[in-house]
Amino acid sequence: NLEAGYQKIRDQCGEFTEPFVIDVGSSPRFGTGVSRDHTPTITKSRAGSSEYWIVCRNRLITTNELLRCQGFKPTDVTIPDGVSTKKLQEMIGNAFTVTVFKAIFKAIFKATGRAPNGALRA
Repeated sequence: NLEAGYQKIRDQCGEFTEPFVIDVGSSPRFGTGVSRDHTPTITKSRAGSSEYWIVCRNRLITTNELLRCQGFKPTDVTIPDGVSTKKLQEMIGNAFTVTVFKAIFKAIFKATGRAPNGALRA
């Protein structure tokens, strides 16, 4: 899938300097997943298998990058002793994206008129 992803990028724009992500674990049935300027949907199985390749960095995505993609600040996350990198990445993939959660609740509060004063800022 990695080579197929590079070929797809070559065919579309010919540049490898853009922030493309190749989902190297994507099913051949659905084709090679290539995303530009964003990651594909982060799931427990994909995150735990480290299946996202960052083209402009020529490497797999890191745990800290997965955290950022899910809306977490890596410095705010405490990892318990004994939790492997794979298990941590699975937990990150299983997490509900903070920015989505915030947007949903903001919309609910706004629609119901139940937002506390100042709660809908940023």
